[in-house]
Amino acid sequence: MNYRTKLYFAFVITSVACLIFGFGILLIELEYSTFSREQNKALTVATTTAALLDINQIKALIANPTQNNPAYDHFRLQLRRVRDNNRGNIVYIKYLYLVTANPKDPHSAFFLADAEENSKFQAVIKQPFHTEHKSSLFHFSKHHEKKTIIREDEDSWITAFAPIIDGEGNYIASIGANIPTQFLFKNLMRFIPYICISFMLSVILALIIATFFAKRVTLALDNLIGCVKQIEKGNLDCKACLETHDEFEELGDAINQMTKGLRERERLKLNFSRYVSDHVLQKILSSTKPTKLEGERRKITVLFSDIRQFTHLSESLPPEQVVALLNEYFKVMLDIIFEHKGTLDKFIGDGLMVEFGAPLDDEIQEKNAITTAIDMQKALEKLNTTWKQPNIQVGIGIHTGFAIVGNVGSEKRMDYTAIGDTVNVAFRLEQMTKSTNRSILISEDTYQAIKEEFSAESLGPITLPGREEPIRVYAIEKN
Repeated sequence: MNYRTKLYFAFVITSVACLIFGFGILLIELEYSTFSREQNKALTVATTTAALLDINQIKALIANPTQNNPAYDHFRLQLRRVRDNNRGNIVYIKYLYLVTANPKDPHSAFFLADAEENSKFQAVIKQPFHTEHKSSLFHFSKHHEKKTIIREDEDSWITAFAPIIDGEGNYIASIGANIPTQFLFKNLMRFIPYICISFMLSVILALIIATFFAKRVTLALDNLIGCVKQIEKGNLDCKACLETHDEFEELGDAINQMTKGLRERERLKLNFSRYVSDHVLQKILSSTKPTKLEGERRKITVLFSDIRQFTHLSESLPPEQVVALLNEYFKVMLDIIFEHKGTLDKFIGDGLMVEFGAPLDDEIQEKNAITTAIDMQKALEKLNTTWKQPNIQVGIGIHTGFAIVGNVGSEKRMDYTAIGDTVNVAFRLEQMTKSTNRSILISEDTYQAIKEEFSAESLGPITLPGREEPIRVYAIEKN
C-alpha cells in the first residue's frame, strides 16, 4: 500500500471516527435536552394545577378521604379538565393526580384524586402511592415553599411533582404529572433523518478533502522521489520545483542545495582526479576542513623530472612509437607519484612537475619526494630493460620552500599549480643534472629534512642560472 492510499484511509477513518463521536455526543445532548424539556413541561403543568386547587377543599378531602366526599368528584373533574387541555403535540400529559402523605405513616402516601377514567388504570382514593422519593415529597418547610421534585421512571415515564402548601407553610398534598417516554423518543426520532443526512454529507466532504490533500501530498512526494532517483542515476542537473509553501517546499530546497553541493563535489573530483591519487582525492572530499583552491602561500616540495636528449630520441623514432613510449612512461611515473602523496602539477613535454605538501599538508613531504625520485629511477631501469631500445635517462631536481599554490587562470581556463622562487630552483636543479651527470639533485632545504634517512653527496655551493646567490646542492644515489 503506497503512502497516498495510507494517508487517504487514515484521513477518512479519522474523519468518520470524529463524526461518529461528534454525532454520538449530539444525540446524547439531544436526548438530555429533550428529556429536560419534557420534564419542564410536566413540572409546569403540575405547578400550574397546584396553584388552581382550593386548599380548604383539599384539607376537607384529606379529613374525609372517601368517594362520597363531594370534593373528590370536584378534584377529579378539575384534574381531568387540566389533563385534557395539556394533551397535544407540544405536551402530552398521560396521568394527572393528587396525592398526600399518610397521616398515620409519614413515610407513605396515598391517592386523593386521579384524572384517569379507565378503571383499569385509575387510582382510587386512599390507594397507596408508591414512590422512591417519599421523604423528599412530603417534607417541606416555609423556607422551601416552591420546592419541586422531578423523577424519571426509566421504564416508561417522566414524572413531575408540585407541592401544595398552605398559608402557614405546611405541606398539604402534591400534584403529580406523568408524560410517557414514548413521546420523548418520538421527538428524538424527528432528528434522526437530519443527523443521517448531515453524517453522509460530512463523510462525502471528508472523502473530497482526503482526496485533495492525499493527491497534493503525493504529488509533492512524487516530485521529490523522481528528483532523488535522477540524482541517484547521476543526473545532478535535476531540480525539485515545488511551491507548496510548506515543509515539502523546504525539503525540495534542501535537496536542491544538496544537489548543488554534489555538483561542486563532482567538479572538484573531476579537476583533482587529474592531479592527485584516488587516496588523496577521497581524503580531500571527506575532510571536514575546507580545502583552499584559491592561491595560498604554503610550504611545499617541488619535483621536476625530464627525459634527457628527448629531442634526439623523437627524431630517431616514429611519432606513434614516441607517443606510446611516453604514455607507458607517464603511467608508471604517475603511479609512483600518487603512491607517495604527490600532486601532479603538469606535463611539460616529456617532463613532469610535481608538488608534495599540497593541496593537503604533508609532514614528511621531503621524504616522500626523495622516495618518489628514487622509485622513478628504479622504475625507469625496468622500463629500459623491457624496451631494450631506446635506453633513456631521466634527470630529477627537488627543492623545498614556500610558494603560492592554488587555481591560477581565468574562468575559461584554470590550472592548479605552484608559483614562486621554489619552483624556479627545483627546475634549475633538474636542468643541472645534465651538466653534473647526476640523476637526482636536491637543495640544502630539502637535504636538512632527509639527511638522517638518505645518503647524499654534497656538490658544494653552486650558483644556479638566473640567481645571484649560490645554494648548496646534494646528489642522491638510487641505492
